[in-house]
Amino acid sequence: MDVYRGEPAFNSQGILAMLATLLIWVGFLLSLRAESQSSLTPTDLALMRFGLPALLFLPLLLRRRAVIGAIRWRYAAMILLGGLPFFYLVSLGSGFAPAAHAGALVPGTAPLFVTGLAVLVFKEPLPRMR
Repeated sequence: MDVYRGEPAFNSQGILAMLATLLIWVGFLLSLRAESQSSLTPTDLALMRFGLPALLFLPLLLRRRAVIGAIRWRYAAMILLGGLPFFYLVSLGSGFAPAAHAGALVPGTAPLFVTGLAVLVFKEPLPRMR
């Protein structure tokens, strides 16, 4: 119990969100690891991972095209295509390492990859603390 408010020290919604995030990451890493055991190529997996959701969200995108059209093209391109290079990099690397190594390294490389794209594509400064 939280001594200050008399509430439990944990948040059930937070725990559920943590579990959902954990399951998503585990599913992602295991699916990439299974790629080396199947006849699917990284391109096949990328089409399933990015193509199917794009088709599912296409009606929503068409309804909101005026709002989406107001976004600068560089930002829209990063939103739409930003995950693809990261996916290919992780897909390639997961073929050479055990899933446990990928589980330890991949979540940390996501912010590193985003920072690299921000510096290279958007010319953001890279302060020492970052």
